[in-house]
Amino acid sequence: MSMRVKAPGHAFSVTTSVVVDGTSHTWGCVATSDNPLWTAALYRTDLVTGSVNVPAAVPTPEGESVIMTSIFTAFVMLLAAFYY
Repeated sequence: MSMRVKAPGHAFSVTTSVVVDGTSHTWGCVATSDNPLWTAALYRTDLVTGSVNVPAAVPTPEGESVIMTSIFTAFVMLLAAFYY
């Protein structure tokens, strides 16, 4: 994938829908003169690389644990209401 970014800010961001939780993705960036083939460009910067880690998804509780937690919370709230 390549992107064309012009003045004044030279800022960019990239989003993709092909992201898997718990994976690492490497990236590279180089600035060139206006030439889509960066290896043949008249002027270019050094290649900068890095990586991005996608955190693993946190599982949401379901089933009996949610019911028991809700009942316990309601019981504690009732006790607190009558205590004060």
